[in-house]
Amino acid sequence: MSELRTGLLGLLLLVTLHPESAAQGTGTPAEAKVIEEVKAIDIAIWKALSDCDKKGWANLVADDVALITVFGGVMNSTQLLAVCGGNEWTMEPVTVKLYGNAAVVIGNHTFRSKKNPSAEPGRYVYTRLYERRNGAWKWVFGHHTTAKEPLKGF
Repeated sequence: MSELRTGLLGLLLLVTLHPESAAQGTGTPAEAKVIEEVKAIDIAIWKALSDCDKKGWANLVADDVALITVFGGVMNSTQLLAVCGGNEWTMEPVTVKLYGNAAVVIGNHTFRSKKNPSAEPGRYVYTRLYERRNGAWKWVFGHHTTAKEPLKGF
């Protein structure tokens, strides 16, 4: 967990000291391709959890991932996988910013119980941190917050 904290601190310092290093929609064609790749991974992770695709999950998520839930708790990969298959998560990445081997994704998220599909879905906004490890993007950190309205972009 200390490596995660160090990495997050480093990313925050990079963003604070060099905000111009972000690439969102105005970068090169190569950066635009990476942004689309990260968006696709962001969506695929939660489809894998919804479908209980543990192999797909393992290919996209770091072993040391941490998610701060809307309730303020922290979940690791094992805890997240324990709820696989019982719920449906839908992700809508709105903004992706690239910082070298790190990417920050901010988006909208809905949650629906498969056991009670007629219930009102939960609406959230999220921030996630991805790191390129050994050439592959891995989800390493996230935070979900309850939202009244979806993000429209910023």
